[in-house]
Amino acid sequence: MKKVNFGILGCGKMAELMTQEIKASKNAEVVAVASRNKENAKQFATSNEIESYHDDYLDLIKNPSVEVVYVTLPHTFHAQWSIEALKSKKAVLCEKPCTINTTELKEVLQTATQNNTFYAEALWTQYLPQFRKAKQWVLEGKIGKVVSVESEFNIEKEYEYNHRLYNPNIGGGALLDLGIYPAMAILEFLDSPDSMEVEMDFTKDGVDFETRVHAQHGDAKSILSCCINKNMDSTCTVIGTEGHIHFDGRFQENCHGYLYQNNKLVSKTDSYIGTYRFMIYEVSKCYLNGEIESKIHNHSKSKRLMLFLENIRKKKNFKYPSEQG
Repeated sequence: MKKVNFGILGCGKMAELMTQEIKASKNAEVVAVASRNKENAKQFATSNEIESYHDDYLDLIKNPSVEVVYVTLPHTFHAQWSIEALKSKKAVLCEKPCTINTTELKEVLQTATQNNTFYAEALWTQYLPQFRKAKQWVLEGKIGKVVSVESEFNIEKEYEYNHRLYNPNIGGGALLDLGIYPAMAILEFLDSPDSMEVEMDFTKDGVDFETRVHAQHGDAKSILSCCINKNMDSTCTVIGTEGHIHFDGRFQENCHGYLYQNNKLVSKTDSYIGTYRFMIYEVSKCYLNGEIESKIHNHSKSKRLMLFLENIRKKKNFKYPSEQG
């Protein structure tokens, strides 16, 4: 099986996790990494046995061995470097959120279309077999008509201004980093909301450390919550007229999904080894087939998701410094 060559922009935690998952995948390998700090790039390449490293992002993009660029930089750099790669006709897998607003995303997707080049947002939960199985149950009518989705993602991270979760200059906050997962789950099972009530609590620096959203989707409703200062449950429950589906842990990771009918457990998803490798396999397959988007998490889904997140922020007039004009 032909392996697709990935180049990674950034040397942080996600770059490390993705490198290990790519190594474990059947159809991809990492051939280059880039950091603006040359020593960081060299150390990352050496410890992960990567053949080349760069201290300039453009140099990695221009590297002829690189076929897919994985963008794992802070949020506010996602659009810029996705566009640079796409202009060079390099396929792009960009960490979530793909951009920080709909205006940026529109430019990214236009660039992908104009260059007939693959682009995907790295929302790896979409590719997990157990999450796809839950979607299949709903499509098959196993729980009847969906009337409610409740989803949350919470972590506890001590305040540190320069950390990506707390720094407004790089798109910090709970909503874009964590809330994107509950938002994605809600939109997988319901139409875009007609109305919503939003509560946000902000740090002294102006990023949300907790966000709560109650939305109406026609006759259905949803509850989204996320925070970065409390270690609480992170679950997802999809309720229908004839049953419900519940994930027994962080739904965006490798956990079981349980199907209940008449309050009785009737089925559960299998457990799988690996996390990002399902996404890596799909992206590599799409690239080899000459496609510009994946059917699993396509451009339309990214647009709906970004619009949902943007509308949540608009309710509280929450803008990042890069959006101030």
